[in-house]
Amino acid sequence: MASFTDNEDARRKSSINTHEYFVPVAEGLNTKEGISFDPSWLSPRFWSPEEAKKAHLPANLPAPDFVQVFQLDQQASSTKEATLQQVGKSAYDIANACLSTSATSAVLFRGLSAKILNAKDFTDFWKACLAEPSSKNRKKWNPVSYVPFGVQRNTLEGIDLVTNFPPENALACHNEMVYNPQPAGRIAFYCLEAAPDGGETILARNVDHSRHVSQELQGMVRKHGGIQYTRRYYDKRNPNEDSSNRFHVSWQEKTGTQDPNEAIHFFESVGFSVPDQVHFETYDDGFQKLIVKNVESGFNAQGNWFNILNMGMFPLADGTVVPKAMIQQLVLDEWRSVHALKLVPGDWIVLNNQTLQHGRLPYRNSGEQKRTILTVYTD
Repeated sequence: MASFTDNEDARRKSSINTHEYFVPVAEGLNTKEGISFDPSWLSPRFWSPEEAKKAHLPANLPAPDFVQVFQLDQQASSTKEATLQQVGKSAYDIANACLSTSATSAVLFRGLSAKILNAKDFTDFWKACLAEPSSKNRKKWNPVSYVPFGVQRNTLEGIDLVTNFPPENALACHNEMVYNPQPAGRIAFYCLEAAPDGGETILARNVDHSRHVSQELQGMVRKHGGIQYTRRYYDKRNPNEDSSNRFHVSWQEKTGTQDPNEAIHFFESVGFSVPDQVHFETYDDGFQKLIVKNVESGFNAQGNWFNILNMGMFPLADGTVVPKAMIQQLVLDEWRSVHALKLVPGDWIVLNNQTLQHGRLPYRNSGEQKRTILTVYTD
């Protein structure tokens, strides 16, 4: 995303102070209240419950002060009989202007449940966001495909739902598809239904991670050439493969084809180079695996921390393994950057995926209320 001078930031901000269907919420989010930190949120892969209780952790997660908030003006939208397309176009104009400034990492629209009741409604709203902008000064948003390591997300009316991650665990902050050559430029979440207990969205700015993550580790990543991300997709015809792990997926399922050449093209179309980063290898059992391997610097265009090294699964570019103690400390350091807010039905939050991470806290559903969040991505 482009950065601008303070004067240009001010000019752009002034242009979005008023709008036909939304009004800015001057106080933003309530920053007086925070969420008390629970040591059980730490990854059990690196921290036992006993160790977590002794770790130096933040007392609470504050509300984010870097999110601009807009409320749907229900009187204006009702009086003018605004369509979903008109409201979507209005939201796009505001989000595009806000995210073009260097000071704003996210835009939150509230009150949209008056217009968007289900996934079909959201689809109509989203199509308007993707339409050709009326002004040449506005950048058109182009949708991008979600290409994770493992299985694809579940969908609702053709729209992705959030990651199917165990609700009892915290999903640590991350930039979407940071492990791919072309990560999403923006990611947005629409809340159809909130969990009755927990499920807060957590956000962390990459620039804050760069302040908190040890300089020793950052220097180590740079010295060894970045981070190596490797995926191995098995042949579904192989009866000896275990498909119980969510990262363990056949190349046929992953790419939606039975043709090896089309499977390779699937990854080529989302930015991987062939054959350097994508190729088939034949194993001793006679079956082929599709190997997808790439190296990313670990830092974004601004030089800030931009990776998922905290998962402890990836070596550095030259094969160097980061010591477990450094990964443990990294997990702690990244939590120091985290803010939290609870999305409620009708909330739509648009994030700059290049400069802001997202995740969520554990939650419990009830028989009548199940957390349902729609997810979309653009360049």
